[in-house]
Amino acid sequence: MFTALDRTAATVPLLSPNVIELDTEHYRKAQALRQTSGDELQQWESYISALGLLALEDWLSENAPELNSQRLPQSAGAMRYLTLNGFRLGIITTEECLSDCATFPGQVIHDPEWAAHFYLLLEVAEEQEEVLFRGLLRHDTLVKQVSTTGEIILPLSAFEPELSRLMHYSRYLDPAAIPLPTAQTAATTPTITETIANASHQLSQWLDNIIAEGWQTIEALTNQPQMAYATRGLADGIKRGKLMNLGLDLDEQSVALVLTITPEADDKIKILIQLLPTGSERVLPAAINLALVSRSGKTIQQTTSRDRDSYIQLKAFRGNIGQQFTVTTQLGETTVSEAFEI
Repeated sequence: MFTALDRTAATVPLLSPNVIELDTEHYRKAQALRQTSGDELQQWESYISALGLLALEDWLSENAPELNSQRLPQSAGAMRYLTLNGFRLGIITTEECLSDCATFPGQVIHDPEWAAHFYLLLEVAEEQEEVLFRGLLRHDTLVKQVSTTGEIILPLSAFEPELSRLMHYSRYLDPAAIPLPTAQTAATTPTITETIANASHQLSQWLDNIIAEGWQTIEALTNQPQMAYATRGLADGIKRGKLMNLGLDLDEQSVALVLTITPEADDKIKILIQLLPTGSERVLPAAINLALVSRSGKTIQQTTSRDRDSYIQLKAFRGNIGQQFTVTTQLGETTVSEAFEI
């Protein structure tokens, strides 16, 4: 699911989105269109995505009746699909806008069934009876910015904010100008599961002092006092850190990804994931995103650094031997992923 910009946040500039009003017919049709299987949350998300789809369809019929628009039967989670003048549109909806980033599954890059020429981000405000257009992203632009097969996190600044741009592309651009993946290209692209399986750091081996190259002790990374402060109370755990090069144009500043693992009963291991500044820096650059991603590519939790944060961390969690996950660190258009197996 996408997460988009908080309309109430005074510190983040708004994108002046287009607004599509909802009426009673939209709500009636959405009830009929939503899925009836799955749990309550899945049914609600299906209902919200149906509202966004219906609102966009009506907007297109009113503002661009000469363009041939057709709904496609498939859906992928919160993503629904339309065709417009030969272009395939991936419609992603969100109900709550909590950050200035958007997240969506990495399959849209390489999987022919998920890929679209354009990805449209819609925010559905059900109680306010409106749908807000938050941005448009071309597939070829997306491919240039990320290469991961896991969940993608992009700032909203990567999106084109005006719905009129879709009309321009649909009228004057040929669909062949934005190539989509084929079955042949998809066959050569590793899935997130394959990526994790092939490149995992074995955390359980840390307990036997078998640690992959590049992972250092905290003392070797930095002698900054905030490093000791951030990892206080974890003396019984094994701590290792690795420098993350996020392309920072700040005198070659790097940040350190730090994992602390602690064995517990029933063969479980407690894991704490942190991101800290290194060298002479006492604070992290703002807007670094730290995320925990499951084997299937779903973001389990994430956090973003603010101005003057001396470190950020995810909530500690417990896992079983053999469990796999990925940690992503992102700043702007640069993303670094590290795969782990407990």
